Amino acid sequence: MQDEMSVTEQTTERSAEHDELTADLGIYLHVPFCVKRCHFCAFYLILHEEQRVEQFLQALEREIALYARQPGISERTVSTVYVGGGTPTVLRPEQLATIFSTITSRFSLSEHCEITVEATPESLTDKYADILQQAGVTRLSIGIQSFDQQERTMLGLSGTMAEAMSVVQIAKQAGFSNVNLDLIYGIPGQTLQSWEMTLTHALELNPSHLSCYALSLEKGTRFYTEFRRGSF
Repeated sequence: MQDEMSVTEQTTERSAEHDELTADLGIYLHVPFCVKRCHFCAFYLILHEEQRVEQFLQALEREIALYARQPGISERTVSTVYVGGGTPTVLRPEQLATIFSTITSRFSLSEHCEITVEATPESLTDKYADILQQAGVTRLSIGIQSFDQQERTMLGLSGTMAEAMSVVQIAKQAGFSNVNLDLIYGIPGQTLQSWEMTLTHALELNPSHLSCYALSLEKGTRFYTEFRRGSF
């Protein structure tokens, strides 16, 4: 015969359920558009087309409204918003600003809500950074990956070294104090010296955070196919 729960156990369970229902929310939005697929990327994406972007934004607005009305969600405060991809900053800045306007009109954001947008060096212009800052974005996560041009070519990255070197300054001039740089190690052909050089350049830019990821050969990527063929 199954033992009945004690009063203490029942109280603890109800307390945990209450905490779960009242805890702050975190919102993740995936913007799937990119100008190209990098050789290592396994994330869901589609090539940027303006007509598809407009369709996506209309659908996203409806979905945000739908979720915001859900019981157990509408009463809760949002403490983090993260917009990833894809490359969110391939959208026009006013399109991305509209997304944030929709979120703030539908959800209750905490006073110190952290709002992050992923960006690439070539897509984050001075004007774009200014608009994001004015739209309430508080944190930028920038996909540098490497400061070695040969490695950048190997990874299939767009943009130039000059853009990679200047992007943190662009972000800071727009008023962003919270800037993350993504870096990749384990790139085919990478040496300890080139990795140290990438880290040195990254630290010289004085970002608030560095995220260093080991290269992962994901099925469906160009790197995975080349690895299976014995190219490296």
